[in-house]
Amino acid sequence: MNGISAHWLSPVQAPLASRFYAAEGQKERARRDERIAVLRDADGTIIAAARLSPRGDAWLLRALQVARHCQGQGLARQLMQFVLSQPQPLWCFSLPHLQPFYRSLGFVVPDAAGVPAAIADPFAAYCRTQPLVILYAPGAD
Repeated sequence: MNGISAHWLSPVQAPLASRFYAAEGQKERARRDERIAVLRDADGTIIAAARLSPRGDAWLLRALQVARHCQGQGLARQLMQFVLSQPQPLWCFSLPHLQPFYRSLGFVVPDAAGVPAAIADPFAAYCRTQPLVILYAPGAD
């Protein structure tokens, strides 16, 4: 796809991401305290989004989504490369089958002792409902 560009939404633009998620059948609600990265097509339509929620001195990647009609074109990777270009510690809770994707971007499975409570506590809560792998992007800080 030509004409695709990556952007950070401003806090007042957060509802645009929420509308994108809803159009894709997701219940995600973007919040104004989050950093929200998007890919837009040549017409300015959001075709991918990722939410970064503040967690202490780090960020937690949430809700990486690519529009159904655009999947399979490397857009998740393109958006994540944009996100990872920013200097910040970044964590994510990955479903096991997505771990190779995140590892290919430089995420690693951290030593449990090195996981801050602001990340470990919500991770434990999520793991009660589904199996997840915690990952960290060490090159981002």
